[in-house]
Amino acid sequence: KQWYQRRVAITAGNAPEDNPDQAWDTEELKRSQLYGSNNRRPSCVMKATSSRERTCDISTNDTSDISTSDIMDTRAPIKEKEERATILGQVHFDLALYHYMGRFEEDKTADNKSALFHLKTAADCGLSIAEFTLACLHLNIYHDELRELELNDNLVSESEGIMYMEKAAKHGTITAILNVAQAYHLGLYGVEENWVKAEKYYRKYTECSSAGSDMDTHEPTYQILAKIAEMFQHGGHGLNKDPLKSGYLFTEAAETAMSAMNGRLANKWFMLAEEVWAECEE
Repeated sequence: KQWYQRRVAITAGNAPEDNPDQAWDTEELKRSQLYGSNNRRPSCVMKATSSRERTCDISTNDTSDISTSDIMDTRAPIKEKEERATILGQVHFDLALYHYMGRFEEDKTADNKSALFHLKTAADCGLSIAEFTLACLHLNIYHDELRELELNDNLVSESEGIMYMEKAAKHGTITAILNVAQAYHLGLYGVEENWVKAEKYYRKYTECSSAGSDMDTHEPTYQILAKIAEMFQHGGHGLNKDPLKSGYLFTEAAETAMSAMNGRLANKWFMLAEEVWAECEE
């Protein structure tokens, strides 16, 4: 407490007389005053998790359920608050990897129980790779990290898996975006078909991926554009039928496929565009 009061005094310009030559970085002191207060513990998982949740509420101006101390905490830039949460998440994710590799065991055997604990903690802190990995474990989807790690049958939950997959998608994991879009499009993993949400995630995927890219498990952009066009062509599951928009999307998919040197699909979608536009004329 004395150390903290001393720093606050120096920040206010009241340098202690016992050591007047001691120089302090003003910005560092302000950060210490903000992050070192009794209301915050940057190393606390619960604080880091709630910080991520409050960031979303504050960014949308919805402060109805936020306390006065939480609102005062908005003095910290949103980006810095997110970074603190994800840094703690990265620490837990690295610990999960070490336990998975048996680094803390004398016989070098994997400690899967500890690995799962730190993986879930990292996901709860908002680390996208941890969110995606945990979602894949619940949904039995192939993933690169912690490949041989498995959940017990009594711990597997599709609802929890899709929850973490959506979180990873919102944090920009491109494969997660595609998985969530397909789940809402086809009704996978116990999710009710919702083409409005599927169209939103497919759109986000096309914005994040490069045209014609088929790296890893990513689908080419023109394939995604064609799927959106088909949804608007038929309509349903909350999405209104729109032949005009469908035709434009088929044309965009065809042009993108042509630029990716896939003439066969381009010709197919140009023809489909003409067909759906004919429905508009009728």
